[in-house]
Amino acid sequence: MLLNQIAQILSLILFLILQISMSMAQDDCVDDSPLCGCMDIEACNYDPSALFNDDSCEYPDECGVCGGNGIPEFSEPGMVAYSFYRTHFGSGNTSQYPNYASSESDLDEMTNPFHPATSLLFEGIGEASILFDWTSFNTLNSAFGIDLPGSYVSWKFTTTFTPSETGVYFFTIEGDDGRDLTIDGDNIASSYAGEAVEGLGNTAGSIELTEGVTVTLRARGQEWLGYEAMRVFWKRPSDTNWQQDFSEIGSESFCDCDGNIPDECGVCNGPGSVYECGCSDIPDGECDCNGNVLDECGSCGGSGIPKGDCDCDGNVLDECGTCDGLGIPAGDCDCDGNVIDECGSCGGSGIPEGECDCDGNVLDECGICGGDNASCTDCAGVPNGDSIVDNCGTCDNDPSNDCTQDCAGVFGGDSVNDECGTCDNDPSNDCIQDCSGVWGGNDVLDECGICKGPGAVYACGCDPIPQEDCDCDGNILDAIGECGGACELDENDNGVCDTLEIYGCMDDSSCNYNPLANYESGDCDYTCHGCLDEDACNFDSYATIDDGLCEYESCACPADLNNDGIISVADILILLAEFGCSENCENDITSEGMGAVNIIDLLVILSVFNTEC
Repeated sequence: MLLNQIAQILSLILFLILQISMSMAQDDCVDDSPLCGCMDIEACNYDPSALFNDDSCEYPDECGVCGGNGIPEFSEPGMVAYSFYRTHFGSGNTSQYPNYASSESDLDEMTNPFHPATSLLFEGIGEASILFDWTSFNTLNSAFGIDLPGSYVSWKFTTTFTPSETGVYFFTIEGDDGRDLTIDGDNIASSYAGEAVEGLGNTAGSIELTEGVTVTLRARGQEWLGYEAMRVFWKRPSDTNWQQDFSEIGSESFCDCDGNIPDECGVCNGPGSVYECGCSDIPDGECDCNGNVLDECGSCGGSGIPKGDCDCDGNVLDECGTCDGLGIPAGDCDCDGNVIDECGSCGGSGIPEGECDCDGNVLDECGICGGDNASCTDCAGVPNGDSIVDNCGTCDNDPSNDCTQDCAGVFGGDSVNDECGTCDNDPSNDCIQDCSGVWGGNDVLDECGICKGPGAVYACGCDPIPQEDCDCDGNILDAIGECGGACELDENDNGVCDTLEIYGCMDDSSCNYNPLANYESGDCDYTCHGCLDEDACNFDSYATIDDGLCEYESCACPADLNNDGIISVADILILLAEFGCSENCENDITSEGMGAVNIIDLLVILSVFNTEC
């Protein structure tokens, strides 16, 4: 019997779904509808469960990113390619991230749309003046027409940078959580932690750049829970202050999906002019990059046997008239058998006795031929002397009086370490002992004169309230417990002085409440309490004071989900839209599902179908 009823219910559900699908068009698709989605199997966001196409299909760009814009192209200087990603923290994904990017590899994953815990939100090209200087997502949303969430967001800004000067450039990047800045892949400035936005220069680095040689600049950041920001500034070799010269930004476009640019030979991410002829090798049949060929002697670009030579080996007639001849024999200086003396004279007699060269010079005291003794003179001007200049600039030959370094490492300095180990030459700032006798300690006397004391923490400052007293002025409690009061008698111990007692009902919620009474008479009346809301199921027309117990469930109609006064197909459609929800469901008619929308709720709504509330 039960199986037949379930079969009938399932048949009814299928019939209703068929009726809904037949009456529903693409224009009826609304956000988050379970029946609508991308139905193109070629799309990267294909939804196999969708019954209607909502025109949301996206396709991989040339870089393989779903719904991406491909390789960025800059139409004018000062532009930056931006990409924003959703990062999933602790949300049950296959891969999750920590709160902050604690390393460069963390930030790599948070800006990788192919990572299972990262998804692309928005990308495009925008002004560097905005992308390199903002402190709120609202600025970006307004400038680029996007809608960034307030947390769990990472981003990557990429552009080309063409230096206007040659030398050391300094770059600084500001942000809240993990961030870094790279030039051609080299990490120049980075901080991988969660922190408030710091001032310019706190996260900075430098790199040597060449004027006119374009590099790739990439700035990345990540935000966990608010206080987002990104500011990028730089200093050229001639700058003294941080600045942003956007004429150096985005002057060239990228040539591939990795942010590379063409080399000087026009090759994307090429090695440049590294071949024998710059961008190419020497052509076949030629011997150099200028189009020359080998002559008959095997010389590149040569003209054959040079005029005056006698063969291709460069031989000539020797001085004795022989081609490729031996010429003057070794050791001789002419064809007549003479030799050259030590002064270079053919057949000469050499250096005269007593001299040291052929120019008539003699040796000085340093042993230098023709010298002036300067090559071996010490700092005192003595040839071959042993005096030297010490670290304080004193010239002598006594090492015992050489100056030494003070505690600051200064030769001849007068800095000394004080009792706290601080090294300087200013005795006025030497550390002193605290009240515990510790040099440089922090212990002090409190306001009561006690070293490391708690201070005036007692009721009377440095002392407690004296025994038998109730304050620091010497007062005592009267008959009703008032400190320094004048009441002498309270025989019934009700806290009211016997001379001031007024009997009556003291409950302000009663019907006969006496606001002047200070002694409860015990005759309070509550017969005027009840529910005053006419729309409540337990409305009391005789009551004058609301007892807060109005209830509306016993006469309610829970199956009327759209509150139009009748249980209809519209209510069933609302229930089916949330069918299968397991917790915190809006349309749980009964409590049997513990917050879920299931077959029990469907049976309830079908049991009262087409009835009025």
